[in-house]
Amino acid sequence: MPLTLEMDNKANKNSESDSDLQSGNKTGSFAKRALGLATAVSFEIAVMTLSGYYLGRFLDEKFATAPWLMLVCVLVGLAVGFFVVIKTVKRFL
Repeated sequence: MPLTLEMDNKANKNSESDSDLQSGNKTGSFAKRALGLATAVSFEIAVMTLSGYYLGRFLDEKFATAPWLMLVCVLVGLAVGFFVVIKTVKRFL
């Protein structure tokens, strides 16, 4: 029975948010989507760039090519990050 009650509560929450959207209360939904997009974009860029940095440092130590491989990996990380951001933004729109 608790599973049924939980599902009913979720259905009631969804119907309440649908009624808010129909009544014109779109501010909360827009703000949540905008915050989610901003968080996702910043996280993706940061993770890709830092991954490139640490991979480049590791490769520089291994092959004694400091700082060239780190620079190349950071640039590749930034490029990959921007491609992922474009994909994320398209999904949100």
